[in-house]
Amino acid sequence: MEQFQKRNTWIRMRLTAAEMQAIEELSQQANCRTKSEYARKMLLKKPRVVHHQDESLKTFLHVMLELKRTLNEITANMTLAAEQLSSPAQSPQIRMWSKITEQDVTRFQKKIDDIFQTADKIYNLWSQE
Repeated sequence: MEQFQKRNTWIRMRLTAAEMQAIEELSQQANCRTKSEYARKMLLKKPRVVHHQDESLKTFLHVMLELKRTLNEITANMTLAAEQLSSPAQSPQIRMWSKITEQDVTRFQKKIDDIFQTADKIYNLWSQE
């Protein structure tokens, strides 16, 4: 294990705003806490880890999150409709239809839960890379 040595020598350099922005972005991609840490790794040719996500992955993750929100809204609306249809104020035919379709609603909700779980697994897997 390396012995800790205090850093007390400075290197100063002038950069344009665009160069500074590029260095900040690269240091974040390389998981460096500071720009100094990134500069030391680059100048001393130490290995660095760069995490890269392509745009199609980001788009897919965004679409999956939107799909989850939409399915959640649909589930909430279906549950509310089923509760209102099964209220005692409704006619006997509507109550009977409500009981018949309640099984369909339950199956639909199970399928939505399966989609949620699969989407969560995919999101967690891809967001780590």
